[in-house]
Amino acid sequence: MKALIELHNELVSIYGYNVEVQTAIAFWNRKTTRLVNSGNGTTLSHTMFFGPGDPNLPDTKYQYRSTLRDLITASGKSGINSIRHRRYILVLVIAAWEDHYRERIACECNKKCKNEIESAVFGDLNKYRNAIVHKRGRLDATPKALRYFAKGDEISPTSDHIDSIFRDLIDELNRLGREYYNTDPELVFARRLNNAAQTSQKPEHTATG
Repeated sequence: MKALIELHNELVSIYGYNVEVQTAIAFWNRKTTRLVNSGNGTTLSHTMFFGPGDPNLPDTKYQYRSTLRDLITASGKSGINSIRHRRYILVLVIAAWEDHYRERIACECNKKCKNEIESAVFGDLNKYRNAIVHKRGRLDATPKALRYFAKGDEISPTSDHIDSIFRDLIDELNRLGREYYNTDPELVFARRLNNAAQTSQKPEHTATG
């Protein structure tokens, strides 16, 4: 069950990355908003330039510029940069499943090929991925298990969507364990922060040889 447990650890790591970047985007949004509200004369129409050079030198170049209005809008909870980030999280997950772990799980379960490991949950996530990468975000297939979006919808996941999808994914890993390994790995997504009996709980799962 090493591959299944390592996939669980990978999902936790990707979720952690999601939280860290989401926090950074929110911090940036607050920072640019405070800049406009600071009373120093900076307005939403002011432009911010991005580049490695010293802005005080006459020959300095920049790679990107944007008004503060656009920066604040893009980094909001429903802004395009926040949506892009959450979309890419889903792409990272399905890449981990298809390119790294599905075949390893199949080998551990004595299957001839990775397609013998079937999962409606990961299959739906692949539909989301195809919409994001190939269909300009528009879902062109009907999901069977992850019904957060319907055929024809734009894949614009919220933070709540991401949390629910990761919870579904961990539940699916447990199902895969029961079906293909004949063992319930009892993998979890959320743990109690404060628990007096914490020392008596099961240790976290680790993958050993």
